Amino acid sequence: FNDTPWSAGMRALRGEMWRASGLLPTWPNAYGFASVLPVDHILVTRHWQRSTTATGPDVGSDHRPVLASMVLAP
Repeated sequence: FNDTPWSAGMRALRGEMWRASGLLPTWPNAYGFASVLPVDHILVTRHWQRSTTATGPDVGSDHRPVLASMVLAP
């Protein structure tokens, strides 16, 4: 979304979806490691539960990829 979790657009999703990616910083991908803002998200409904999350490797973008493993919620 290129949007911080604190933006009006992301706040509007509260109650419907949640960020499975948490607050992992993904932008800018400065020098392949120095990211400071969480602007890339994985959004899920309440039917899913996060198992693991991480930022992915430098793939040549100005953003870091977000990785998450999800399982169905009990």
